[in-house]
Amino acid sequence: MVCAAPRVEFLDPDGSRRPAPDGQALLGSVHENLCRFLRDPLDNSRFYGLYRRDVLRRVFPPSIYYGFDWTVTAGTLLYGKHAQLDEVLLVRETTEPRQYMRLIDDAPGRLARLLPLTRFTRAVLTELRVAPHPRVLYALFRLNALHHVLYCRYRYPRYGRLAYRLALIAKRLGA
Repeated sequence: MVCAAPRVEFLDPDGSRRPAPDGQALLGSVHENLCRFLRDPLDNSRFYGLYRRDVLRRVFPPSIYYGFDWTVTAGTLLYGKHAQLDEVLLVRETTEPRQYMRLIDDAPGRLARLLPLTRFTRAVLTELRVAPHPRVLYALFRLNALHHVLYCRYRYPRYGRLAYRLALIAKRLGA
């Protein structure tokens, strides 16, 4: 085990609480755990778990970028499994999506705005040296496309609405 993460709940602005969607243990093989995590990292509440310090030192990025916390989580999965505690030990406030979108606005270059997870993808494939297995590549492509649409809905609303509708159609066709 390289991580022990508690169950997490979100505190919404109206005062209600709801479970964080990524509350699951990752106890399979390295490849299975990476693919499961990359399929939908969502809020990545496991980032607030208790990690082995030597593993964090190996994988922690030197700078903050959009998705850097996912880089940390993916990197730690290369060194071991993630346990999930049964208790809710962390309650987080819901983060306004615009705060995340500002990280994209501040990223250098147009590519970072076209594909917001470019830096994350590069870190996974080159810095962490995750094997470019088709399932990993598909998950990274899917995440980049999804976050392109989310960013466009925020920054370029007309195009973003169109891209979102096309994404829904593609999802229905692929399901």
